[in-house]
Amino acid sequence: MEHVGHQTLSQSDRRLILPAYHVNDAARYAGTTPATIVSWQREQGQAGPALGVRDSGVALSFLQLVELRFVAAMRDLGMKLKDIRAAREYLQSQFKTEFPFADIRLKSDGQSILVDLEETEGAEFRGKVLVANKWGQYAWKEIIGERFHEFQYGDRFARRWHVAGKSSPILIDPLIAYGSPQIRGVPTWVVKNRHDGGESSDEIAKDFMLTKRQVKAALNFEQSADKNKSKQTVWTH
Repeated sequence: MEHVGHQTLSQSDRRLILPAYHVNDAARYAGTTPATIVSWQREQGQAGPALGVRDSGVALSFLQLVELRFVAAMRDLGMKLKDIRAAREYLQSQFKTEFPFADIRLKSDGQSILVDLEETEGAEFRGKVLVANKWGQYAWKEIIGERFHEFQYGDRFARRWHVAGKSSPILIDPLIAYGSPQIRGVPTWVVKNRHDGGESSDEIAKDFMLTKRQVKAALNFEQSADKNKSKQTVWTH
């Protein structure tokens, strides 16, 4: 059994915290850059990291990947990194877990905890957490509304990610295909390699018992993920 904060994980849930995603792949899936991930995992003075800290060269776990997706979404909305760090640190203390942005309580309790922070802790917290003003509350609700639909949760943590959106058949599950993006157990990179090798969608679909729509979704995902490799925006502030 493994412990995550005060949570004890079963043998199958242990896959959620095992290093499995190279930083380059994690950046592709979340739509950011490796350099940005490294920056987000650094402590800044007295402020904690925006993502769980990992040793240099070590892959990210699935729960770190989930947190990465949330932080990237917050940054895309223009939220300041110092506010995200403060929010994560506070939620971490409230939830007693290393992965507050991957915790199901973020949906049910996270918003009210952060909205009430100024009232319960005093005016000195104004501006120090991401929902300490009306704009921040609006943005937080947007993140909750949009991002929670991408994930499937167990009793406590996110367990699966609809990495290309809820309507797409592409799924990341730490227990299937070693956590690679996949359709019905077939990694999307396998579909791409077969297609790049000259096989038709019909041939690929027949071999893997997929539909042509599923093959097309896998190819579209791989193409979209590859575009993220050349993404130039690096959020550090």
